[in-house]
Order: sequence, then C-alpha cells, then structure tokens
Amino acid sequence: MFAGRYEAHTVSVNAMLTPFRRLYFSGTASYQNSRTTTADNNSLSVAPYRGDLWSLLASATFVLDDASDVFAGYAFSQARYGQNNAADGLPLGLDYDRHGVQAGLTRRFSQSVTGRLQYGFLAYDEHSSAHLRDYTAHQVLAVVNLHW
Repeated sequence: MFAGRYEAHTVSVNAMLTPFRRLYFSGTASYQNSRTTTADNNSLSVAPYRGDLWSLLASATFVLDDASDVFAGYAFSQARYGQNNAADGLPLGLDYDRHGVQAGLTRRFSQSVTGRLQYGFLAYDEHSSAHLRDYTAHQVLAVVNLHW
C-alpha cells in the first residue's frame, strides 16, 4: 500500500575568509529542491507538493581588542512551493521571502563572564497567503553568559 514518498536534493557551500587577523567573514549558500507525493486515489485535486528553497547566511566579525568584538549578519531564505492546481483543486502551497539583519557588540569581562548587546531587523513576505502573514520585526537582545 502506497502511503507517500519524499525526495529531496540539497547543495550547499560554505566559505570563511580572514583578510587580516582581526576581520572574519563567513558565508553559506544552500539550494534544496524537494517533492512529496501521497496516496491520492487517482484524484487530480491532490497534487504532488514540490518546490525549491534557497538560503543564504553571511556574517562578519571585527575584533576591536582582546575583550571586544563587533559583528553583523544577514540571513535570507526563499521558498517556492506554491502549487498551481486551481483547475482541479485548491491552489495550495507556500511561497515566501524572509530577510534578517543583525548587528551587535560582544564584550568579554573575564574568562567566565561575557556580555552581548544585539539589534536585529526581520522582514517576512508570504506571497501564497495574499500577504496576510507578512510581518516586520525588530529585536533587541542583551545577553550575559556565565561560565562555571
């Protein structure tokens, strides 16, 4: 009895670059295509769920001194899983773009105490929901790490 099948292929690449001692760049790019089929009893209204997912992560860190770093990062994700099945059923699926930017400062007060202050901005745009689930968000984080 066939219940379903999931197939996916993912390709990813990651690189880190240190142009000089105090500056670090890192990046990752990824692509995934996938397809999910389920038992459909020969109904055209149940379409295979297939699509693409793109992701990009990039970050930079600059070491100010032995105790302080500044950092920035960017994250992007794009999914295209919208199903054009309006003729035989419901046009379901998910299409979105998501962006995130962050920046902050890390301070090492001692070997066991580290603090971080960070700001972030996020934007999500979901085409497949007629933009009903779209959002923008701001984040402010203050973190203290204690190592025992």
